[in-house]
Parts: sequence; C-alpha cells; structure tokens
Amino acid sequence: MCGFFVIFKKKNVPVDIKKFNSSAKLLNHRGPDKTGNYTDTDFLAKFYRLSILDSSYKGMQPMFSKDRRYLLLFNGEIYNSPELRKKSNKKNFIGNSDTEILLHYLVKYREKALSYLDGMFSFVFYDKIDKKLLIARDRFGIKPLYYYDSEKYLILSSEIKPILKYENIKKINNNSVAQFFFKGSMDHKDTTFFDKVRSIEPGHFAKIDYKNFKIQKYWNIKNDTKKYNKKIEKEIPELEKLINNSVKKHLLSDYEVGLFLSGGTDSTALTHLISQNTKRSLKTFTYGFTSEKFFSEITSAKQTVSNLEIENHSILVKEEDVINNMDSMVKQLESPFTSIRLFGMKKLYEAAKSKKIKVIIEGDGGDEILGGYDYNYLPFLLDEYKQNKNQTIFFNKIIKYIDQKKIKKSLKVKYFRNLFISNTFQNGSTSDGTPYIDLSNFNEDFINDHINENFYNDEKILDLNNLQKSQYLDLNYLKLPRSLKYKDRLSMNHGIESRLPFLDHHLASYCYNLPNHFKIKDQSTRHIFKKAAQSISNNKINFKNIKKTIADPQTQWLKNGLKEFAFDTFSSVSFNNLNFFNQKNILKNFENFCKHENLSSFAYFQILTYYFFNKNFINYKSK
Repeated sequence: MCGFFVIFKKKNVPVDIKKFNSSAKLLNHRGPDKTGNYTDTDFLAKFYRLSILDSSYKGMQPMFSKDRRYLLLFNGEIYNSPELRKKSNKKNFIGNSDTEILLHYLVKYREKALSYLDGMFSFVFYDKIDKKLLIARDRFGIKPLYYYDSEKYLILSSEIKPILKYENIKKINNNSVAQFFFKGSMDHKDTTFFDKVRSIEPGHFAKIDYKNFKIQKYWNIKNDTKKYNKKIEKEIPELEKLINNSVKKHLLSDYEVGLFLSGGTDSTALTHLISQNTKRSLKTFTYGFTSEKFFSEITSAKQTVSNLEIENHSILVKEEDVINNMDSMVKQLESPFTSIRLFGMKKLYEAAKSKKIKVIIEGDGGDEILGGYDYNYLPFLLDEYKQNKNQTIFFNKIIKYIDQKKIKKSLKVKYFRNLFISNTFQNGSTSDGTPYIDLSNFNEDFINDHINENFYNDEKILDLNNLQKSQYLDLNYLKLPRSLKYKDRLSMNHGIESRLPFLDHHLASYCYNLPNHFKIKDQSTRHIFKKAAQSISNNKINFKNIKKTIADPQTQWLKNGLKEFAFDTFSSVSFNNLNFFNQKNILKNFENFCKHENLSSFAYFQILTYYFFNKNFINYKSK
C-alpha cells in the first residue's frame, strides 16, 4: 500500500520543483518505509512506499521495465499475483512483488491486463517514448485516484491534499455538498468536494496523451451469464469455495495480519475463517463506547474469541474523543463524514499500529453484496409480490419482520411507514429505513439551486429487480463509497493496509447476482451466506445471537455530552457565514431533536462535521 503524486506536462511549462516536493510530502503517511522519485522533461513522480510484499529494493517504485521504456506507480495489492506469475511463463523476474507482476502484464496487454487482476489498486503506467499514460482504479474503488486536469498539465494523486496545495484550491464544489446532504452520497461518480478536483470512478481506466483524456469502464457487477441451481443446497459449496479462496488470498503478506472484530455477522464469520487458514495466533481489535454498554461490541467479540486461540484487544471511545479529534478527522478524510463510529475505527488503527500490525482484515461489503440492510427487505417483498399478487401474505411478512426487530409497540406504525418511505427514496434514509433529510435546515437559495428533477434522476439504474436496484444504490452511491473512503484514509494515516475479502470481485459478483430467495428467506437476510459460514466453521457460529445492526450512541451523545459542543458550533458567527444553512431553523430543530425520542441524529452529525471540514479546508493553509 502506497501513495504517489504525479505531474504529466502537456505543454513546455516550468514546474515548481520545491512546491511539487512539498505537496507530495503530504502523502508520506501512506508510505512510511521508503521514498522514490522520477523526473524527465514531461513527467514528474514522487512515490511513498508501505512494504507488505517483498520489502526489498526489488519491489521499490517507480518500477521500470527491463528496457526502461515503461514506468509504473502502483497503490494496492494484486492478490492473484502468484497465479499470474506462473501463467506468464517469464523466467527472469527480479523479485517477488506484485508490482513487478502488474508491470509485466501492463507491458504485454495494456488495458486488457485489467481483466486478469484480482485485488485493490490504482496505478499510473507511463510510456516514456510515446509519452502516453494508462491509469486505472479497481472494480469497487477500494484504492483512490484523484486528478486535476488543465491545458498545461495533468496532476494525479493518491489523495486530494497534495493537489489542493499545489494548485492553491480553496473552492468547494457546491453540487457535491448538495449530494452529501440531500442524497447521502460522497466519493461516488467522478466529483469530489473540491472544485476542479476529480476522481477516476471505480471499474474505470483512462488513456492519456498530450491531447486526449479518454475514460472507459471495464467492469460491471451485473452478470447475466451465470446459471444458478434452483436449490440453495446445490449452491452452498460454490459459495464456500469463493469465500475460502478470497480469505486465503487476502491473508497473503510478509507481515502479521490482524482483524477488526465487531459483534456483526461479517467479522464474526471472518474470525472463524481466518483462524482456520493461518498458523499464527490472530490478533483482533474491538471498540466500544464509555457508559453505553448497550452499544458495545466488546462483549460479543469476547464471546466470539473465547473458544478460539485468538487475542482480542478492546478500546473505548469517549465523548471527548469526538470533540478533541474532529479537526484531525476531517483533515485525514478530506471530507465531512456521517458517524461517530469513525472515532472508534481511528482508535483501532492506533491500537493495531502499537502492536506492529501492518495488515488489517475488515468485513465491509457483505451487506451490500447480499442485501443485508433493513431497507433492502421491502424491495425483496415487492419482487415476491410481482409473482404471487397476494396482499395478505405481503403485509403479514412485513409485520413479522418488524416484530422480530423487537421494536416498541408505540413505534411499530412509524417503522412500517419508514420502510415504505425509504423504498421510495433510499438515498434519504439511514440503514434501518429512518428518513433523515429536513429541508428547513438549509437556505432556500441553496435548495433551489440544486434540487430539481435532474438532481434525483442521475443514478443510472440498470434493468434489475427491486432488491438488486436497492443493492446497486448501496454499492455505487451510498454505503460502500463512503465506507471505502473512510477505510483508505484512516488505515493509511496509520501506516496500515486495510483488506476487504467480501469485495473480491468473483465473490461479490456471484452474491449480487444470486436469486432473491437465496439472499433473504422469511425474515432472515443474507440467508445463503449464513448457511455457508456455518458449514465452513463446523456450526460454531450462532447467528441468532449476532446483532443485525451495529449500533452506536450517536443520538444519545448529541443529546447529552456533545450537546453543548454541537450547539456552540451551530450558534457561532462562522457557522452563520456558511452559505448553505438556515442557522435559525437548525438551532430550533436541534433543540427539538434533543427533547424528543426516536429522531435521527444523522442530519445533525452531517452538518456538524461539514462545518469542521469547511473550517479546515476552505481556510486551508499550506504547512
């Protein structure tokens, strides 16, 4: 895992080398092990290396082809590099790094090499003679790749801060702000929160020369060719095989591998799977919240590891952690964010680093590829209803689903209504289907400038059933893009590589395209995965005791220990100077939120973190 900063000159213009180096240095946390450089008349590159595979100089970058014509800058891991090495029939590899394998395939196949790759990656491949670039990003966008394009030059970077510094950009992209508040989207598509700073989209590559910048898509999760058995028992062995293969590939490392363990389905399953595939004693890390035992995952994690030879290290998040680390959090993320859980993640990376762990396995992606969120359930029922048209069965199943959530009787009608609202507009709901958007918090001009018919019709949904459409939104616009952005920044700011086995594209595509009744049965989501995990773990996992939703005390903290912090922020003169908000209404609405139960905290936390993001980046000063 690494970081790179590149300038590709389109015209014969001078480059401020001192400013180039100081801007690139903002990436040094991504590669604390070693630094590499390359410069010619048209191309300047700075590279920071975090060594995971082949830590010798033979794996160093920029890496050159044998004839020195081609140069590669690569951030990520190619998990099937041992297989690709065997298939290449090349005898004279100089080292054991996946970078060298990737370079070989790019020299031989150019963009067609992407079809061979299993892994997470962003890279810059440079032809020094023809002065052409090939750049690409992995299928889900686990690894970032940002760019700034002008008539004079193209800048490429693993993070945004170096571009901001080099170009002195302090202007916000207002449309991205609107997407964040009114649709819950960030780091989707090709835009960022910053004007003129763009992102290569997941599953895309670009060919670039002096005159052209052509971006193309190379992968789509929708697969119409796979034929599934009608009986779930016939498919479970195939899913087991895909899960096992992915876990084994993600354990490939020259360093010790750890795991972030919550009380959820994914990390619990991964604990059992990894313990079967490694001879080392696995170190796991879990966070909880002070004074909030109901929300703590620590007890569940200890139950998971009690019968396995596994260490568990737990940490507690305090309200002061949120207050004291808000500025540093937005700086690391380069954006606002949506949950106090990130402060727990931050502390877990700190704990892992203190134990000298350089690779962490995490369970993200499992809910997205199998429809595991609460608001995925109604689309599933609507697909069923198309087949049988029985309203009684339809509504009885909704009632049973709500009953098994053990919701207060007085709130069941509200929950029922929220499921239908979230089905109409999933972008405006939290994972449990609770709507959170309140337009009265925003200035009318901001609303009128951005909310129109085109604003809500820009997601290109494929010809899918209702459940797959719901999953598609989570994968491409809502849950996953946010989560992957958080993972990349927080892990790399601690010199740790985060790996996500459930986003192996073979496994993910298989799961996404499964028939609906394999994903959800009765009131149980992710049905086939639980069956497969039980089989792999020899029935050691009791999914009935696992929380369906990993909760946090964000609502309680905003009403209590964080109330003054939030209220002071919303009341400040600098907050009133922001162009987006109606300060009077926010203060009134926030006070109402603090007095009443069962109102979502999501919108207020969005607004709070946006203020600190704006404070740190619009008033961004180069250091």
